[in-house]
Amino acid sequence: MARSQRTQAVLAKAIDMKQQALSRRLSGQTSFTIDELGKIAVALDVPLAALVGEAVA
Repeated sequence: MARSQRTQAVLAKAIDMKQQALSRRLSGQTSFTIDELGKIAVALDVPLAALVGEAVA
């Protein structure tokens, strides 16, 4: 979000989510679904892998 200079409110609107719900997910209180991560990746114009990182073996 910082790289794209977007606030939580702007990102939440872009992915059709309430800002409070996005805040809970970003703070770790609630987990993201894969669909939500996909929408965020599209909104931020980054690959999904950039959001989830590499799997640890």
